[in-house]
Amino acid sequence: MTSLSNLQKAWLICLIGSLICVGLMAARSKMDHPDRNDSMQYIAAAHNLSSYGIYSQSLAGKKESIKPGIGREPGFPFVMAQIYNLGLGSIEEATMTCLRSEDGCGVKPYKSVQWLNRIFFALAGIAMFWLSLTFFSSLKLATLAGSSVWLNIKMQSSMDQIVSDPLSLVLVCGFTLLAAKTLITTNHKKKILLAITTGFSLSFLILTKAIFMYFFYLACIILIGYFIAIKIDKVQIKKFALPALVFIITSALLPALWINRNGEVSGHYRLTDVREGIALSARNIFHDMTLPEYFTSFIYWIPGSGDNLARKFIPKEHWTRFDLSNPDGFFRKGHSDFSMHMKRLIKEDKMTHEEAHQAWTRELKDQILSNPVTHALTTIPLFYRGILRDIFIPLSLPGMIFLIFWAFRNRQMILLAVLSPAFFSLVFYPLVSLNVSRYQITAAPAFAMGLVFFFVMLHEWKKKRKEKTLHA
Repeated sequence: MTSLSNLQKAWLICLIGSLICVGLMAARSKMDHPDRNDSMQYIAAAHNLSSYGIYSQSLAGKKESIKPGIGREPGFPFVMAQIYNLGLGSIEEATMTCLRSEDGCGVKPYKSVQWLNRIFFALAGIAMFWLSLTFFSSLKLATLAGSSVWLNIKMQSSMDQIVSDPLSLVLVCGFTLLAAKTLITTNHKKKILLAITTGFSLSFLILTKAIFMYFFYLACIILIGYFIAIKIDKVQIKKFALPALVFIITSALLPALWINRNGEVSGHYRLTDVREGIALSARNIFHDMTLPEYFTSFIYWIPGSGDNLARKFIPKEHWTRFDLSNPDGFFRKGHSDFSMHMKRLIKEDKMTHEEAHQAWTRELKDQILSNPVTHALTTIPLFYRGILRDIFIPLSLPGMIFLIFWAFRNRQMILLAVLSPAFFSLVFYPLVSLNVSRYQITAAPAFAMGLVFFFVMLHEWKKKRKEKTLHA
């Protein structure tokens, strides 16, 4: 009997891993109300796109009452609309009446989207499998990388909620893999084609998670700095500059078109509606943490059991502000304070809504700049809150740290370059938001490669120890 080639084994592992991933996610599906909170805006936008061809988050329910508008990122509503346009489910069952009700519209209208979300997780695991195989050429390590997504039950905990996280997961993993292939290949034509594909993957990622627009700006600055630092000649231009330029253009294309569309329908040339101020308000409220609250946060934010542990072993005054239902807690007060100050500025200073929003957002930024030490210190527990999205974090975190030191020491900058979107996610969210753990789903490539590198370093340590024993 002919044995399987390594390539055949690789695809077989991907198939088995994907089937296990989708099957386990379907078996664990228990969400009765997948259309609450942020989900309502995505659903309304998808409904209006599918039914009327209009992008708007209006819940009016009638075409004549809906006007094109700026809302959340359009990527996920666009994908949802295509699913319904293909006849895979009926978005009309998610009526505006039931969306406004306390119990929502149930599960039935969203089953096709939930199955798509599960497929996104499976594909993201495949991307991580091939990313690891690209750098380490080991099927065992590649299986570990894929399993960091396929078997990551914490990462999958919001899988059935109708939000953009699963789509952003597969996009960031796909972008990371494509970026690796682009940087590694030596064939010029292939590099250009991969640069185009990589750029468009980032372009659609930006339209799904707007924070990656800031990553795009950072990438442009780094690329410009790199070309200033090296000697530019014809060879360098052909090898690096042209693919980089193609990448920048394709990355910017879709967001630029969307920004232009938003300007035409609203007069405001921006990617999404303005949520920056609310995000900063929800972030800056943690500047007020007491020292006991600071240390309590590391217990309270343990997924699944942390709140119960805090209630059992810690005095109430030290954990009560972490309770999401507490009107004086960090979550609700962080959001309500922004509205309160907006109303004050409108009433007392006679500002328009737009002026008040801009004024208080500037004030929140000034609070960060004037309290850099406090902001840095409070970033630590918020960073911790986000990384707990990864069930393998006790291994992947030291692996990430080892990976960074190893890459700098051995000048393996390509690996750091392709993981930069994930590292950006890990740092950016706790700096500017309350960093609930589902935000860090876009850090999955860093988690995956961190897990792989932990076992790489463990193997190297055992190898060196064995050599010392033999020579003793």
